[in-house]
Amino acid sequence: MITTIDNFTKQILGNLKPATKIFLAMARMEETEKPTLLAISNRLDSESTAGITEKSDKIKSKLSGN
Repeated sequence: MITTIDNFTKQILGNLKPATKIFLAMARMEETEKPTLLAISNRLDSESTAGITEKSDKIKSKLSGN
């Protein structure tokens, strides 16, 4: 049980840094600019951008039924 909680905590903390970067990048966008993948990724480092793209591709493949 402790191992499960420890792994869960590590996963949350591991995702906190990229999530914070994404949130801050979106917050800096002008109100007239839509928060597209390209607009957000222009404000992030390559590691965070790769994570967004990977998750976006997984979602697209699930929606298309592949």
